[in-house]
Amino acid sequence: MPAGRPTSYTESKFNYIVEQIEAGRSVNSICAESDMPNRNVFYAWLDSNPELQNKYARACEQRADAIFDEMEAIIRSTPADRDEIAKTRLLVDTQKWQLSKMNPKKYGDKIQQEITGNSIKVTFGEE
Repeated sequence: MPAGRPTSYTESKFNYIVEQIEAGRSVNSICAESDMPNRNVFYAWLDSNPELQNKYARACEQRADAIFDEMEAIIRSTPADRDEIAKTRLLVDTQKWQLSKMNPKKYGDKIQQEITGNSIKVTFGEE
């Protein structure tokens, strides 16, 4: 009988997944590896242990920073070719959007509201 994907928690598998997240990979891509648990099993591990949840949360913050660093490298290495610049712009804009969702406090748009008298002023970004 062939062995299935692992379901039992092991510290080494969890640490590997966290290291890969910190490097910028998604849980889906990591858990697609044949020797890794599927993503539902990984999330069940998280649900059962607050310490693992904290490690995962920190890894996700570091993933956002890794993606930010990757964006800078991509921009700096893009040749001055119109088509390559357009591809790079699409990639970087997509990554910026992802970062704003992953870590909105650090990478999201700043929204400021002012209420004075009978009027409300809302500004996005920097003035």
